[in-house]
Amino acid sequence: MIRFPKHVCTLRADVKMMYRKLLIRTSQHSLKRVLWTNNVNCPPKMSHGTVSALYLAVRTLLQLSKYSERRLPLSAPVLSEKFYMDDILYGVSTLAEAKELKCDLVAILQSIGRNVAL
Repeated sequence: MIRFPKHVCTLRADVKMMYRKLLIRTSQHSLKRVLWTNNVNCPPKMSHGTVSALYLAVRTLLQLSKYSERRLPLSAPVLSEKFYMDDILYGVSTLAEAKELKCDLVAILQSIGRNVAL
């Protein structure tokens, strides 16, 4: 028999535009270009977006978690362990804990220009 932990409150969130607008140092802009050509005689074209967007977004969350460990100990593990793609699903024991976590996560993610739909 599988047993699941029981939570009084659950928090579900979606981070809007998680993989867009990642700030990259100007000196590293050339590293994110994706070039292709269909014809060897034509110059290559540059695509929009980056292949590394998923990695950069997840790496940003891990770094935010590390920066937040002392200041926001409730939120830091959620940032590093409870994300799947751009979604959070997490349970807590009390309503007060859920409210605190919500405020902390919104503040942390807004600090890097991300909006959260709760």
